[in-house]
Amino acid sequence: MKRKCVGVFLGVLVLGYFSALGCEEVDQAPEMADTPWDAVTDESDAEPDDFIGSSEFEVALDEDDVLDVPDTINAPTLEKMTVGESQAAYGRATFQVCVKYQPDYEDVGGGEDWWTSNAAQKARGIRIRITLTTNSLGDDLYYGYVSRDTGCTPTMWVSSTGRYNIRAYSQAKVSPTADNFIYVRKPTGSYSRYWKYLAQNVSPGMKTYTWVNNSKYSEDVVNIAAAAGYSVNKRYGGLSGESFHIYNARCEFDPNQGSCYEDDAGANLGLSTPDALFISPSGRERKFIIAHEVGHAVGAKRESPAAEPDIASWSDPTCGELGSSSHELTSKEYQSTAAKEGFAHFYAASVWNDSADTRCWFGYYKRVDHDLDGTPTNNPWVSCENGGDYLDDAGCAADGFGTEYDWMRFWWDIFTDVDISFGKIADVWDRANSHTWNDVPDPSDPNNNPYERIRNGFYQEVGGDSYLMGRFDVYANYNGVNR
Repeated sequence: MKRKCVGVFLGVLVLGYFSALGCEEVDQAPEMADTPWDAVTDESDAEPDDFIGSSEFEVALDEDDVLDVPDTINAPTLEKMTVGESQAAYGRATFQVCVKYQPDYEDVGGGEDWWTSNAAQKARGIRIRITLTTNSLGDDLYYGYVSRDTGCTPTMWVSSTGRYNIRAYSQAKVSPTADNFIYVRKPTGSYSRYWKYLAQNVSPGMKTYTWVNNSKYSEDVVNIAAAAGYSVNKRYGGLSGESFHIYNARCEFDPNQGSCYEDDAGANLGLSTPDALFISPSGRERKFIIAHEVGHAVGAKRESPAAEPDIASWSDPTCGELGSSSHELTSKEYQSTAAKEGFAHFYAASVWNDSADTRCWFGYYKRVDHDLDGTPTNNPWVSCENGGDYLDDAGCAADGFGTEYDWMRFWWDIFTDVDISFGKIADVWDRANSHTWNDVPDPSDPNNNPYERIRNGFYQEVGGDSYLMGRFDVYANYNGVNR
């Protein structure tokens, strides 16, 4: 069984504990009871008996959103006009729907560049359905994905007297030059998508509706869908045609039941999907955790097979490990652990920070002494730009070991200072074949040393370019990942 979750299994290994990879917070609370939310399965789109919430959702339209979508389409339920006849004279009106997410994250405004507050954001690529109020589902005016750029449908010509129902799904098609799909699913029953009416019985026009995150009724579906959709739309690492199935539930593979990415969830849990992400109640409150788990999925999906092995995590309470989980940002870990977690941290950092900026801030989510001042901090904001080689500064440097913190900062340096694109970094990760790494590395064996595997992958990607290899080596040494 392959795991990427926080937790320590009771089986003691040599020099460490057998742990699961990727769960990024400890959350022991009991599972939430089902909330009164309508959902619809992928196999059946039957109309529910009722819906939750008010139909009064209209807000003022952001003009820029409309102007970004010049295309028009004729509604399929209307007859075609004769040539030269005006649309208005024929009794038609324009109809365009734009959708926004209103998230509610705890980790905003700490120095990151994007989504620095809980302001409404474009629901890029979200799937919506528009039907005449007099018609049942199946006779749709529009049933598809909105623009990945603007969050809007095309402009449609419809009957000016028509009245329409609009619903949104926890599903999106994202990635500008590829078609990748996001599904946020319920944790029980048929694992169906969530959906919600955005408006009912509305007249045509240029409309914007906002899907508001609401912990009481939506189980933070908007938080998950917004962060995951934005992440894969922005940093998809060359993936195309991939589906990211995200279950709104704790990770069953983690004793602490946090968040995780599980590459063989289907086989282990009987799910309808081969792999899955699990976002816990505390995880869905933090956009960096959601992006981190998406980063694990992107890294794994770039490999063939899309899998990562179990790992052995070295737990040393004198070297940054505070005992709250099996691995942390600053804990001394086998390179097999540190490199994978560091890659996922870097992915999240690259989503929420501008690579052209001279700073980078990461909203971490555990209690660590990130600045070695002797005072651990809960959920600190840490720099992914400044500093390097935490393990050496802590007096714990040793061959075959590293920290997630140093690997995150190493990749950020390669990304920004060496100016290697994220797509190219994903290619390097693919060549490094992390799913074949041994749990306990052997620094003397290049084939069993994660750093050497990554360096060799970089060498292949840049064609052995001496300048780029020199820069790679400089930053590897500076951040202490070359052990």
